[in-house]
Amino acid sequence: MIKGLDGSGKSLLIDCVLNRTRLRRGETRNYEINATQGLRFHEFSKFESFWRVWDFSGMGRHRPLWQHYYNHIGTVVFVVDCTDIKRLHSVRLEFQRMMNHPDVLQRKPNILVMVNKVRGK
Repeated sequence: MIKGLDGSGKSLLIDCVLNRTRLRRGETRNYEINATQGLRFHEFSKFESFWRVWDFSGMGRHRPLWQHYYNHIGTVVFVVDCTDIKRLHSVRLEFQRMMNHPDVLQRKPNILVMVNKVRGK
């Protein structure tokens, strides 16, 4: 499962893994990726493994859907846009809500918090 607030870069991350979009270190070009509506499901082989990934919309009205999938996952990639300072409180609340969900507490999935859009010097 890959999730995070809308605009955090979840879909771009998937596109990069699938080699549909190529990013180079230090590149400042803007990419336009269509926002995920609801969710998108991807299956692919990469890094000598087979992957099934749910790319969830981070729009407020879609976030309640996230909890219905916790019982079916082994890993959560939680993407955070670190340049969106105004919504870091919302990120924290959504992360806490996920961590306190009974299915997450019981299954104990792997959790990766990915900080995205870091501006280098």
